[in-house]
Amino acid sequence: LGSSTPYFISRKWGRGLLDRRLGRILHLTPQRMAQADLWFTRWGAWALIFGRHIFGLRVPLTVAAGIFKLPYQVFALSVAVSSAAWIAVFLFLGVTVGGHVAQALRAYRQAAVLIGIAALLVAVVVVIFRFDRSKRAPRRLDSTP
Repeated sequence: LGSSTPYFISRKWGRGLLDRRLGRILHLTPQRMAQADLWFTRWGAWALIFGRHIFGLRVPLTVAAGIFKLPYQVFALSVAVSSAAWIAVFLFLGVTVGGHVAQALRAYRQAAVLIGIAALLVAVVVVIFRFDRSKRAPRRLDSTP
């Protein structure tokens, strides 16, 4: 259900949005859209099965599946296979090392919290740095990619 909603929304209205202003903002020319459509027709099911495990691709792939009108049966089956693989991996990890992780976190609670805070701070600094750098980057006058 969670992936079906954006799939159906993008299937109904996504292409229309991309053919208008949003497509120009994202530099999606008719040629690029045609290429993407052909690619997704050929590889869409496999892209969903494997790409949903890559950080940041889960939602865009779902939207692309709707925009390029991947049949719902193929979409649903691909999501089910992807989800089953995800569940199997985490069940295996939980069974094999779950107890050890919980034990280690109890023993090194303070270190785990500090590592978590440090990771969060690094992420914030990276986001701020990239945002600041993008504001200082010179703007291109031409509209070609």
